[in-house]
Amino acid sequence: MKEQKNFITTPIYYVNGDPHLGHAHTTVMGDILKRAMEMRGLESFYTTGVDEHGQKNAQEIEMSGYTQEQYLNHQSDKFLHIFEILNVNFDFFVRTSATNHQNGVKSILLRL
Repeated sequence: MKEQKNFITTPIYYVNGDPHLGHAHTTVMGDILKRAMEMRGLESFYTTGVDEHGQKNAQEIEMSGYTQEQYLNHQSDKFLHIFEILNVNFDFFVRTSATNHQNGVKSILLRL
């Protein structure tokens, strides 16, 4: 019998503010789950990331004085940095502004 792969994900976090304790807690809990699965010999794939779309994000970008790309890169890097400090072992970091993410969403929507 083929072993199934376990998928773990967090919400994708809005970048209109800095990472906070809630982001850290949720992401560390996902990391704990991944590590526990791996200790039991189970295959897992853990993803987390940021949502770079939405009205509140657009408002923050406008008020920041940065270009959209500068703001999104800066905020995304903050999340990556805090997860690095916390030693979170994710397999994939989602950025909804990334071309591969946008193409994947379009493909799924077209199938639906």
